[in-house]
Amino acid sequence: MCKNLCRGKTTPKSDFVEFNNIWVEGDLIHSRKSCYIHPLANAVKVNGELGKLIIMHEVDPSTLGWYTGKNDKNGREVFEGDIVRVKKFNNNPIIGKVVFNENTAGFEVWWNIVVGAYGEKATRKENFAVCGQMEVIGNIYDTPELLK
Repeated sequence: MCKNLCRGKTTPKSDFVEFNNIWVEGDLIHSRKSCYIHPLANAVKVNGELGKLIIMHEVDPSTLGWYTGKNDKNGREVFEGDIVRVKKFNNNPIIGKVVFNENTAGFEVWWNIVVGAYGEKATRKENFAVCGQMEVIGNIYDTPELLK
């Protein structure tokens, strides 16, 4: 089953503070200059009948990320903007971020690796499909320090 799933962080609100700055997943809806996510599992019972409650959460557009269609080694869905760890290069763990490449219309992982005798850093891009057993350890919005 193919999922067209998007994730974003909700915008601050003066009321309903329990919905401030939380991650929501679902269908992306654009309305004028705002972005909303409608969660997929809004099932409610009204008068004994199961129905759908239409709720949309306004999200910060800079935090939007699409589901890659892949899950990590623990079964967690991997989204654009996630930070992942993979054992590569002599079984040593390396850390990278998941990005969407518009030129190839596909997801990639960008690794920061050390090259050369003086410890120069380089960015290496790798096709998402061949990244192996990755594990989501954070994302570029909440835990950017993991990329250092």
